[in-house]
Amino acid sequence: NRDYYQVMQVCEKILKIDDKVPEVYNFYGLALQNLKRYKQAINYFSKAISLQPKDFSAFNNLAITYKFLFMNKLAYENFKKCLELNSSYFPALINFAILKKDLNEYEGAIELFEDALKIKPNPNEIKILFSLSELYEQKGEIEKAKEIIKKILDLNKSNTAAHYILSKYISYKKETKHLDK
Repeated sequence: NRDYYQVMQVCEKILKIDDKVPEVYNFYGLALQNLKRYKQAINYFSKAISLQPKDFSAFNNLAITYKFLFMNKLAYENFKKCLELNSSYFPALINFAILKKDLNEYEGAIELFEDALKIKPNPNEIKILFSLSELYEQKGEIEKAKEIIKKILDLNKSNTAAHYILSKYISYKKETKHLDK
């Protein structure tokens, strides 16, 4: 319900009974994060990690919080720790790929997005493919970007955004098949 204050109240009640439950600190941190109280959220995620050092989701949440604060080095380190604990944790793959893209680490971002694509079922497949296409375009690999856009159209023939992007790569003097579509 996005009632973050309610979440915090319930967490506080639980912590009065037992202050050694890492998941509760993680939930409390998420509530604070959503309220943009990032510095407080860091404390709760850190406490969750201190109680459960293998809680990869807490590392991901901590990294996201650092990213919100533009503390990219700390975000980077925590995404790495998260993926060391669980290399197929989908949220961290995506979040870390976005951070690497923001830092112009295109190869690393591509690798992470491709790893995320391997996870099935994948409701974000088209979004990830758009990100990959954009990264290849930024690297100047237009044919690879074009190939990925065609994959999107194989998945959804009426995706207007993909048709628009593909139209940037096509010379309609030479090819009219796409123009007809």
